[in-house]
Amino acid sequence: MRILVISDTHKRIKHVLDLMEGDHRFDRIFHLGDLVRDARDIERLFNIPIDYVAGNCDWGEINVPTEKVVFIQGKKILLTHGHHHYVKHGTNMLKALAKKENYDIILYGHTHMAHEEYEGKCLIFNPGSISSPRDGVASFGVLTINEDGKIHTNIPRIS
Repeated sequence: MRILVISDTHKRIKHVLDLMEGDHRFDRIFHLGDLVRDARDIERLFNIPIDYVAGNCDWGEINVPTEKVVFIQGKKILLTHGHHHYVKHGTNMLKALAKKENYDIILYGHTHMAHEEYEGKCLIFNPGSISSPRDGVASFGVLTINEDGKIHTNIPRIS
């Protein structure tokens, strides 16, 4: 299972469209908030399953959760934007959540900067922002979960 992980597109999905129309192939997309409208637009354009959560800029999206748990290849994955976990101040709240809820993977956004670390066996992963990076380099995540449950990650940069 090869998953495109994006966050913080903020009405600018050109890079996502370029990826989807190019040589990249994905089985699924996770959009980690800001903006849900973008996730819906991507979903309408491509015949691929997409899971998304609302971020802090998704005001009025009353039927969209701010967190979602997904199970893939036996892995328990949390999708969150991260603003309720104060990720701009670090990942300590996510680390505690990883232990408490026994997640295999926590995916988050909000900071607009790519980040990857492990807390025990739990991967904590932020793809950065494909549209408005705060570190000057647009990025997205590629999460691959093999049939044997092995997890591989990549954070490609877009120049």
